[in-house]
Amino acid sequence: MDAFGLLDRECRSEVNPTELRQQLAVLGLRLESEDLTLVFHRYADTDTSMCYTTFTDAFLPCDEYYCRLLIGKRLSYH
Repeated sequence: MDAFGLLDRECRSEVNPTELRQQLAVLGLRLESEDLTLVFHRYADTDTSMCYTTFTDAFLPCDEYYCRLLIGKRLSYH
């Protein structure tokens, strides 16, 4: 939830590739637009936006132990 909250700065419960790229750049992570296109093509419902549920499906660990640790974590950003 922390990661999605940092990326969804307008609190719309979804991010698009451009917003994701911009927010990652603010955090010091530079990705090529082609890489983001591939991520959205693979995981998102559409190539233009990714909702919170889709984001968690794509980025939560597959290991049940670590997944539970992250799901039960409180928000830590402001």
